[in-house]
Amino acid sequence: MKNFVTFLLLITIWIPLYAGDPPPPDFSNPFQRLLMQVTPLLEAKTRHRFTLPRDLYNETTLLDNELQNSILRANFRGLYGITFPVKWNSLLNRYEASFNSEYERCLIVPLRAIQSSPSLHKKATIAHELFHCYQMEIMGAGEILTRPEWLIEGSALWVGESLVESGTELSHNHWRDYLGTRMEFTSRGYDAFGFFWFLQKINVNNYSLIKRLLPIRGSDEMWEEMESFLTREQKARWAPGLLQDGSVAADADDLWNFRAPQMPVGSIGSYPQSTELVTSLPATYTIEERRTPRIIQLFIPENKTIKFNFTNLLGAVRVKHLGHTEFNTLITNNGQNFKLCYGEDCGCPGHQPSIDTTKISVQLLTIAVYSPSGGGKITLEEDKQKCCEHPLGIKMEHLLGTWQLDQEDFLNTTYAARNLEKTAIGIGGNNSFTIYPSGLVVKTYQNLYWWLSWNPPLTWREDHYISGSFRACLSLKLHSTGTDLGDVYHATLTQYVPSIFYYGNNSSGLSEHQYREPFYFNWGLYNADGTEELNDVFTLKDGVLDWRSKYRR
Repeated sequence: MKNFVTFLLLITIWIPLYAGDPPPPDFSNPFQRLLMQVTPLLEAKTRHRFTLPRDLYNETTLLDNELQNSILRANFRGLYGITFPVKWNSLLNRYEASFNSEYERCLIVPLRAIQSSPSLHKKATIAHELFHCYQMEIMGAGEILTRPEWLIEGSALWVGESLVESGTELSHNHWRDYLGTRMEFTSRGYDAFGFFWFLQKINVNNYSLIKRLLPIRGSDEMWEEMESFLTREQKARWAPGLLQDGSVAADADDLWNFRAPQMPVGSIGSYPQSTELVTSLPATYTIEERRTPRIIQLFIPENKTIKFNFTNLLGAVRVKHLGHTEFNTLITNNGQNFKLCYGEDCGCPGHQPSIDTTKISVQLLTIAVYSPSGGGKITLEEDKQKCCEHPLGIKMEHLLGTWQLDQEDFLNTTYAARNLEKTAIGIGGNNSFTIYPSGLVVKTYQNLYWWLSWNPPLTWREDHYISGSFRACLSLKLHSTGTDLGDVYHATLTQYVPSIFYYGNNSSGLSEHQYREPFYFNWGLYNADGTEELNDVFTLKDGVLDWRSKYRR
């Protein structure tokens, strides 16, 4: 027992006498000098003095297997740098990964890809990695793995460049290493750099904001904190997560400007003011030719149906449809137009709005458009079509067939078997309008509405018959029974022939209809290039509706 105690004493004395310390800084290493330069800059910006050592990796220093494998993977991916929370193992003279609250040091590793880069890029990389050390001191080493990459990597990327460039814009050649022609915000945290750049441009103190976000675990709580931090004016300028396809530009180095996390539902609607307030119609917004999208946020007038027309433009419009909990993106093509209305009294007062008008529940629209050549324009005008004025309240609604969208967002029609040649039509006393088709109808994406209005006003004749003419408005709205398409396509009424008719009571007191001439009209659905996709002809004669379709395969 005595010998055993002596052995233990020898062990406890031997460890501190012969333990190795982490290697001292090598000031001949240019990365070490850069680390010394950016440390006081970052401490001044964050108002945080580092409490734990920041070590720069020396290739002669030993690492545990976890660190070695992580560095191998990072080099394979072509990254510029990587940072680890570590402990120093005095017994084995090596760094060991320590992703927990008990880590002792922050280890910065410049990788192979940055070694031959210009000094400006090296400095940005060191500042980027040093900010990861700051993040770990604020939230803990283990917590960094639980935060979204847009916060961790996006903020570090912004910090690195803003320290180096003093807040100016980036070198495009440098950022092609990070950004491709199609950005994946949720899966590539580096793409979130543009979000923090955007906040910087609208005078947000990003360092204070990031410090408040880092300790928060839940995404909802994180967005609530962000919303409370920003001013009303800053919120009004915040682009709410547009889905912008980078393929619209030949060079996508600037597309990060317009990527941002989506604000919580309803946030924008809480602030009904904007620098771009539409006060009069018509209104035109000119878009200059450029390689990157331009974002316009508009507050549209209330209770007015507004027709939007896009000339020589590609892009998207962000709206929130009435009754939806999420925002939708309407893809715009050159020459395409659609109608939007915000308010309780859209369309015809006291009646359902025209079916080709989309009601939205948030007054703010965010438009991101790009002009491929020669510039373009967005034209807003009030739709004063009187087709639905003084309607009878007669509505026809029926499932017609199946629609599907191809890759270019054009409509392809796939019709189920149907026989409408002997479809009965009738107008009952309850103002209902019904079609009874025969044949198979499968899953559909469309509703059909048919509105009647009187023109001119009805007049009495001596024989107690009412005479007059009527016209019909027919329009088509697509919706999905399975998933929300988010886009609304309209059928265009290409021709109608007013029909003269009489309406009265016969001796038995029952209603009867007498048609002086057959009533017919047709309508067509068109692609963006003007080619006809579908044309239906309706003929109403002797109480029978004949419906014949022709469509392009």
